[in-house]
Amino acid sequence: MVNCYITAIHSNHCPWGYPLTTSPTFYFKLLYIGHFSVITQKKIRHLIKRYCNDLDIKLVFSSFKIGNLFGVKDPIPSGLRSRVVYKFTCAHCNACYVSKTTQHFSTRVREHLAIDKASHIFKHLQNSERCRSLCSIDCFHILDHATTSFQLKIKEAIHIQKEIPYLNQQLHNVNLKLSF
Repeated sequence: MVNCYITAIHSNHCPWGYPLTTSPTFYFKLLYIGHFSVITQKKIRHLIKRYCNDLDIKLVFSSFKIGNLFGVKDPIPSGLRSRVVYKFTCAHCNACYVSKTTQHFSTRVREHLAIDKASHIFKHLQNSERCRSLCSIDCFHILDHATTSFQLKIKEAIHIQKEIPYLNQQLHNVNLKLSF
């Protein structure tokens, strides 16, 4: 803006549509953070008087609450998070699996390891004694989360396409190829 004003003075043309004898007023909002804000205001006013005396600039302070800088809620432990996309990586052979769950993450992990006999992870671990002995809940981690089921399906499809997991043998997923 200062460069624009200096150019206008040299070309005798005001880009804001005002005659050069009448300066428009510009308002700038600064965050008030104590004494440093007052010092900054004085320095800006000094620079304006020194280089752009005809320019009318008003500095306005805004306040903020400390609570806006910090979350007031504790983070949810990863085991209790739901609507997540997660990845399993076998500790022995590095075979991986990507999926989604709307359950608590820890519940779904337990199902894969011990209960869900139809699970690709369960089948993989049952087929190899070495994989079964080395794999634990530490082989699972959350890749992403979503707020709606539709978002969750999209994110799962994106991560499956990105990771190309060996253990995924899903027949249905969201097709990401869009034709226009």
